[in-house]
Amino acid sequence: MTANFNYIKCPKCEHDRNPSTAIKCEICGASLRKTKSPVVAIGAGLMTLGILGAAVYFLRDATPGLDPSPLEPLQSSVSSSNVKPSASSTSASSTSASSQPLEAKSLRIGILGAQKYYKPLVDYLHGQFGEQIQIVLDGSEEISYPDAKSKISKRDWDIAFTLSPMLSVAAKDNGYTFIARMFPKFEPYYESALFVRQESPIQSLEDLKPTTRLAMGDFNSASSFYMPVYDLFGKTLRIDMGHRGSDIQKMVKDGRADVGAGALSFIQDKPEFRVIHVSRKIPGAGVYFSPSLSASDRTVIQNVLLGAPQEIRDGANYGKGQEVDYTSFVGISRKVEKLLACANFSNSVVPLFCGTSEKLSTLPVGQEEQTIIGRINGFSYSSADRLTLNLSGQDGRTYQVVMPRTFLNTIPDAPPPPGLNGKTVQIIGVTPTSKNNVLKLQVTKAEQFRVVQNP
Repeated sequence: MTANFNYIKCPKCEHDRNPSTAIKCEICGASLRKTKSPVVAIGAGLMTLGILGAAVYFLRDATPGLDPSPLEPLQSSVSSSNVKPSASSTSASSTSASSQPLEAKSLRIGILGAQKYYKPLVDYLHGQFGEQIQIVLDGSEEISYPDAKSKISKRDWDIAFTLSPMLSVAAKDNGYTFIARMFPKFEPYYESALFVRQESPIQSLEDLKPTTRLAMGDFNSASSFYMPVYDLFGKTLRIDMGHRGSDIQKMVKDGRADVGAGALSFIQDKPEFRVIHVSRKIPGAGVYFSPSLSASDRTVIQNVLLGAPQEIRDGANYGKGQEVDYTSFVGISRKVEKLLACANFSNSVVPLFCGTSEKLSTLPVGQEEQTIIGRINGFSYSSADRLTLNLSGQDGRTYQVVMPRTFLNTIPDAPPPPGLNGKTVQIIGVTPTSKNNVLKLQVTKAEQFRVVQNP
């Protein structure tokens, strides 16, 4: 209807020289009010020009010869917080463990607790390493300390959640390296306790007699064997040993035992029991890497383990922390073993002190290397870490087997010295020597000593 912005065309007579301000046609008098106002027309024109200009402006990147640089300020003005990265950019910006290949093809995790607490950790490790490695959980709350120690000495476990300081020491003696603390939310040291039923007349260690029935753990347990024996030195008691902590509590509760030994933390809040003695501090356990893993694998796996979500670390009871010092504890355990050199735990009544040892018989010495089989019937220490075992050979001779105490931590199925009493062993490739009419077998390598499983 408009030829230009200064005139309005009449819709009736088509006169096109009506002033833009006219209300009626100056020729025919027809009304011109239905026509859009000049403001609207001008606005429409400007909008059209704006759209065309914007189209040209945004097509400049795609038009050869046009400079795209004016668009850069628009890009930089967009807030990065409002831009979500794509999946590809996310994966590129973070380095996952699966992008770091491992030399090991399998990873065996040794535990002494319920597997359900460690399965989330296994799932997490699968997510980190993908299909490049097979991960196996080995062990449960039913595994015994001797079996766990045997697996460590054979290096069956690539990662050992030792649970007990005795097994931590065994791991260190077998070349395992520290990764993390177990139970990091608790103090690094704990205590052992001797406890009775709440209504028991026993009030203290002074009330223990040779008729007192004591339920204890295995030779490899710090809280239910080593520390209690250390504190009970000089006593004679009726000892029933080799039990797990939960079984010891049941024995005391139902009256099969008068006194029980175990970790204080598992006893102190149970109203049916009363603690009569608390031990000195015991160092906590740790998580350890087998020396069979390469140094690079240990570094990668350790970073992944310590970087696991908090709920996974809490479930498996491990976390960051420094390795505790086992020196004092090892000294106590060695003293206990010396005190028990003459104790025989197969008897119903056990004196927790040493008596006189029987003299060794003397017989001619064979000069050739051989395999000597016999039964251990006592032990002693010639120095702080030098162990002497009395061996009654199947050949009718009696020998003294001399070896470093630390060997027992590296020999499969070998218990601490008190547990060797009555065990059948083989001494391989050692020539007996005779001195002062005593036959001695000097064991210089751990593989020269083998424990035979009695049928």
